[in-house]
Amino acid sequence: MLETKNSDLRRAMFWVTVVAVGVGLFMLLTPFFAALLWALALSILIYPYYKRLTKKGWNPTVASLWATFLVAFVIVLPFLGVGTVAGVQVSAFVSDLNSELSQDGNGVTAQGFSEYLEHTIDPLLAKVGAQNFSVRKWLSENGQLALRSAGSALYAGLKNLVLTIGTMAISVFTMFFMLRDGHQLLEPALDVSPLPREKTLALFDRLALTVRSVFNGVVLVALIQGTIAGATYWALGVPGAFLLWCVTIVLCCIPLLGSPIVFVPVAIKLFLDGQTIQALVMLGVGFGIVSQVDNLLRPYFIGLSTKMPTIVVFFALLGGVLLFGPVGLVIGPMLVALASFLFEMVREMRRLENGAPPLAAEPSQAPG
Repeated sequence: MLETKNSDLRRAMFWVTVVAVGVGLFMLLTPFFAALLWALALSILIYPYYKRLTKKGWNPTVASLWATFLVAFVIVLPFLGVGTVAGVQVSAFVSDLNSELSQDGNGVTAQGFSEYLEHTIDPLLAKVGAQNFSVRKWLSENGQLALRSAGSALYAGLKNLVLTIGTMAISVFTMFFMLRDGHQLLEPALDVSPLPREKTLALFDRLALTVRSVFNGVVLVALIQGTIAGATYWALGVPGAFLLWCVTIVLCCIPLLGSPIVFVPVAIKLFLDGQTIQALVMLGVGFGIVSQVDNLLRPYFIGLSTKMPTIVVFFALLGGVLLFGPVGLVIGPMLVALASFLFEMVREMRRLENGAPPLAAEPSQAPG
């Protein structure tokens, strides 16, 4: 009896220790959560290429290093290059605005800035019947609050930029070790998984397919949309076309936002400047082509590959972004794919308990 109690006590202490270590490990890795998730997603995307290199006889370390350099060259360097060019355009815009608002060479004044805003916004307000609103009066009443809010937003933006650069660096560094040493974790993961071995492998395959499908359905579609919109900005002579192209691509990755957030204000600005034909062209290309690319290609890339309904894909992407930030574009669909897989397993177990054949044996499950 005493031995049984001691055995139960040791077992309880063991699991308490396991939970405590797990919580401590989670707290230790929490600051690097986004970087680890990005490293996992990038590793899944580049792994087929890494596997081909090793099959050709490449050393795993050399193959991992080469694949890491390729990802850095294809993703990180263009990101830095685009950011640099966009920063130059923003600086040029701020410089031009400063020159336009300067009075007597003494720099920007509150009066000059309010006059500039009033001159710019008044035509739009007149169009919508808000002629009685005064930008100068609003600034005089709320100028200090707006200035503090702008300063806070600028500080937050710079902080997020530094964190993003650090996250990308850690992600690329971690990806090298995931590619080179990840296979060593497969067997331990299979051993501790509560699912049968073949089911666990099938789950890993589905998660990998989900990551690749989301990349194609989000990033590639956003690049296509942004390229079409950017070419239109440039053709219509819109100032800051390159910067608008960058913003369009970023917004096209986020559900509920997308390209209209950019091209509709651009069209309004063209209309207010008297360029009615250019404004109509911008709206026509935006709604007729750019937005339709999203409606046609994104469900095709994601929904058909992962067999998720379009509405499920929408909430997976949106919920992932709201919960995890940009990396949620990948994590959201992965969680939904995991839930779907487990649901199918429970359904199959219930069918077997009732004496029905497994789902895989049903002809209705075959494509077409």
